[in-house]
Amino acid sequence: MTSFKINAGAASTASGVVTLNNVTTNSPTQYIASEDPWFVGATWQTYSTAPKFTLSGGDGTKTVCFKVRNDLPSRSLE
Repeated sequence: MTSFKINAGAASTASGVVTLNNVTTNSPTQYIASEDPWFVGATWQTYSTAPKFTLSGGDGTKTVCFKVRNDLPSRSLE
């Protein structure tokens, strides 16, 4: 990943749903996002350059962790 911003770099938001603007290399096929750095409870989703993410409730600063991956095509071994 070469760039990652929430709501295009906005300083703050009152909305519980944010846009995860990202720029990557190597054509990822999936992403995962979570407020938990270990991604507990999160699931891999089809990749997008601007997916939506719902923040947890409550006031204060939130940190969103974001990871991408490439799925390799499956091959059969004969």
